[in-house]
Formats: sequence, C-alpha cells, structure tokens
Amino acid sequence: MSDIKAKSFRRMLICSVLVLAAARVYASSSPSQVELRCKIGRASKSRPWELQTWTVMMRGPTGRIVRVARAMDGQTVRFRDLDPGIYATCLIGSFNRIRCTSVDLNPPAGRKSFRVSRELETPLSVMNQDDLHTVNRAQLKMPQEVRDELDQAFLAQFHGDASEAIRHLKAALDMDPTCADAWNNLGTYYNEDGDYDKAVECFTRATQLNQDFYGSWANLSVSLISVARFREALDASLHAYRLRPHEPLVLADYAKSLYYLHQYDEARKYFEEAMQLDPESFSCPQLFLAQIAIIDGNVPGARQLLARFFQLHPHVSIAAEFKQFVMALDPGGLEHLKIANSELRTSLRDR
Repeated sequence: MSDIKAKSFRRMLICSVLVLAAARVYASSSPSQVELRCKIGRASKSRPWELQTWTVMMRGPTGRIVRVARAMDGQTVRFRDLDPGIYATCLIGSFNRIRCTSVDLNPPAGRKSFRVSRELETPLSVMNQDDLHTVNRAQLKMPQEVRDELDQAFLAQFHGDASEAIRHLKAALDMDPTCADAWNNLGTYYNEDGDYDKAVECFTRATQLNQDFYGSWANLSVSLISVARFREALDASLHAYRLRPHEPLVLADYAKSLYYLHQYDEARKYFEEAMQLDPESFSCPQLFLAQIAIIDGNVPGARQLLARFFQLHPHVSIAAEFKQFVMALDPGGLEHLKIANSELRTSLRDR
C-alpha cells in the first residue's frame, strides 16, 4: 500500500465515504486465522474475451475499509489473517458499477483456521445508483489542500489509525467548513465512540451542505435510532432510500425506523427486501422479521426466521443470548414467550 499515492488510491475507491450499519458486527471471540477467497464471475459470458478489471473491497460494520485488492474477470483474490466477524464485500467496476453482499466469517468454536470461499456476482453494466449521476458544486470547488487532508484521513482510516484520521478531518474543516465529506466521516468516528449527539450534529451538517449525500442521510438515521429519535430517523432514512432504493443497508435502516414507530406492516416489506438482497447482512433482518411475526401471532413463521438466521450465522456470539427465546418458541415453551419476546426487543435495540 505504501507505493500507492493517496490521491490515486482515493480516486480508485468510489465508495470512500464512510457509511455505518445500524447493527454492530456479531463477532466471535475466537483467535482463529480467518481467510476469505473471492472469485469474480465473468461480466460477459457471451464474450469471454472481453476481460474487465475490478476492485474487491471488504468493509466492516462501521464502514471502515479493511482490505482492498484488484483482479480481473474469473480471477480469485485472497484476504488472509482477518478478524472473525461479518463483513460487506463489494465488487467495484468502471462507471460506478458496484455490488455489495455480506459474508459471515465467524469460525466454529475451537477452530484454529477457517476459510470461506465466495463467488462475487458482477454488477449491472449501467450506473445503478441515481445519486452517482451528479457531482456536488462544493466538491468541484474544493481547495487542493482540503483534498489532501481528506486523502490523508482516508489512508489513516484504512490503516486503522482513528486519531490520525480525525486530526486530518478537523484540519480539512478548519480550511473549509463547507466540506460535507469531512463532516460525514468525522461523524462516523463520534458514532463509533458512542457520542451520538455529536454524530447527529456532524451528519446533519453534511446533509445541509449536500442534500443528495446518500451516506450522510444513511448515517444520520443510524445515529438517530441510537438515541431513540425514531421519527427523525425515519425522515433521514427516507432521504437515503429515495437516493438508493436498492441498497440493502438503506432498506434495513428504513425498515428499522418504521419498526420502532410500530409501523410493522411497512417495516416487514422493507426488511424482506433487504433480506432478499443480502441474506447475511449484519443488520440481521431475520431477527426483526421474527419479532414482527410474533407480534402478528405467527409463531411458526418466527421459528422459521430464527432457524434461517442461525443457519446463515451458526457461530455468532449471540447464539446463547437467544437460547431462551428460541426455546420459548418450541412447543410447550410458549408460557415464556412474553418474557423472551421482551428480551429480544431489548437486544435488537441495543444493537
């Protein structure tokens, strides 16, 4: 990475803006050596000679980029020595083509090494996000010294140096208080530290500066949910949804806002769409859908959703945490359903 200049690296990654997930990663405490192998599918099966180059990027639930590689159609990239957890893997091509899906890299208990292989489906050959068709005027007018600070903050973020990233972001804002990118990325660090009020201030400022900033609207909804300002979170997530209606995290955040406002029928619709697009998402739509099923009196449906969740995430650390709830859904255990149901709601809120 040291031989790649910051500017060219930042331009290569079109998803450099930090976007939060509304649920923290469910990571095991296993010290296992984890490896992910990603094989890139062929973009044009009818024209196999037309090879394309792709960027493969892994991101954690806080939006932090943890690994990046470049490869061509049909090739396999390997990411070794990963921490256990649930990650988003994104395949990024030319003309803003991108497709992201989640992968659970939690190994079984006691496993010293763990390897997962995935084939990454290539994105459509069109610009598939409406907000990527436009460029904000403020970004065009951004002074070069501000861009340099953002570049350095981005590289510090990639290397896991939060304090250095924050220093560069604040320096960028000292030079240009209208830099929406800097406000957004600074807000993600406040959110990660649990300072949700400051995070809300930063994300709000970013959305005021750029009404079409998908990342800030999505992040704002996450922070607002964290402080139980659900009506405002719904408004923010609706802005993000209108910009990217097929983004799984946006769908999940929008659904969560509806869920906490007790609009369960609408919430179900968006959770189901999010689950279909990204079944292994660390937003865990199956758990919310199970809760809604119980509210509707559909205990068999809730049982199926929980079974599906643990099929996709068999080694997550919350397995024991939900044991009582799963037992309550079994025949003969329904007298405990009210207590277990309350515990599930509390656990989902905390995540």
